[in-house]
Amino acid sequence: MNYPLVRLRYLAEFNPPIPADVRADSTGDYPLYSMDTISEFSVLGTPEIRPQSTLATGYSYLEPQDVGYAKVTPCFENGKGLLGASLSGPTFATTELTVLRPGPHVDQRFIGYLVQSSLFREPAIASMTGAGGLKRVSEPTMKDVLVPAPARWEQSRIADFLDRETAEIDAFVAERGALALLAQERFDAARTELVWGGVNARASLRRYIHSVEQGHSPEADSTPAGPGETGVLKAGCTNHGVFDIKANKRVLEESEFSPQEFVRTGDLIVTRASGSLRHVGSAALVPDLDRHLAMSDKHYRLNLTSGYDKRFVSFVMQTRLWRAAIEPMISGAQGLARNISIAALKGGQVPVLDLGEQQQRAERISLLSSEHEALQADLSQALALAQERRAALISAAVTGQIDVTGRRKPAVEQLQDEIEEAR
Repeated sequence: MNYPLVRLRYLAEFNPPIPADVRADSTGDYPLYSMDTISEFSVLGTPEIRPQSTLATGYSYLEPQDVGYAKVTPCFENGKGLLGASLSGPTFATTELTVLRPGPHVDQRFIGYLVQSSLFREPAIASMTGAGGLKRVSEPTMKDVLVPAPARWEQSRIADFLDRETAEIDAFVAERGALALLAQERFDAARTELVWGGVNARASLRRYIHSVEQGHSPEADSTPAGPGETGVLKAGCTNHGVFDIKANKRVLEESEFSPQEFVRTGDLIVTRASGSLRHVGSAALVPDLDRHLAMSDKHYRLNLTSGYDKRFVSFVMQTRLWRAAIEPMISGAQGLARNISIAALKGGQVPVLDLGEQQQRAERISLLSSEHEALQADLSQALALAQERRAALISAAVTGQIDVTGRRKPAVEQLQDEIEEAR
């Protein structure tokens, strides 16, 4: 079906003004939604309640008939937005939300799906202006973007179809997400048992660290170093026991580092400082490298006392029991850089086991970890495919590329077939 194309400004008003009665209600309280409470056109979080006198300027305004989409990167790329139908009345939200008020002959749900379609998203991303992580969608550009304008009854029929199909895909995504969480919990429990099973934690030996080395942070590009280049590690390079060689910043002069600051295959690296609490104290072994990577001042290299296996100790440091012990020793306030001292790390407890037993347990954990990673990869692939299918279905429906009244296999069944074919 070929729907007529019109400029979006003719289907919806951009950022409608606050009505006079709300402006006059200076003593009234209204909900305020931050970006953190706005999801991907799904359930909203809990808003703050503030007096109107603090909201009348500096915030977006919307009502139950409106649609909102995040205009700032990366929130727009992540698909954040909302349907006003879930609101109880006049509402305020972050200024990083663009509000659309559908015209009298436009279905609100159709506009909601339209802004989730590639027909809207692709030109919106192309229109972004600004620097770095503060790019924003150009509202003047999007007012004039051409969008399909089927008759009101056709819009409702398309929205009914997408409500049904996307609900099934969303349920599929939620189920796979729950499976991923359950798998992670089971793996964490099994790893903890393999590390601490049969060991008296109170009697654990503390002096497992022989010495500690640290790097420094020179001027560097934001671009990661590639094969053959030199980079300095970022705090996030140690993530849940995995060393990410791409989590680095390229430096121009290798001579800025002393030889001992470069990491080597098999090194046990620990993040000393990070803005993310979960990264502080996180450890990982360095894999084979195809580039020159050096520690920054945000990292430690642990040299262990004789009789300790690096791989086993790295697994110890990934357990919840370890995290529970060291997190009270991490300094720094929320929202600021957190850090852990060498003394705090040396105070961590490691099971008293002979070297052979450590190596045997580490091998069993490695095998279990490989199985877990394969399962999580399958689940991640299914989730990515589901999101692609959802986005493609929305785009096809709002542009008339599919007959929403015809008999067809449900989208979630097609998705399951594609997953089976991909295996």
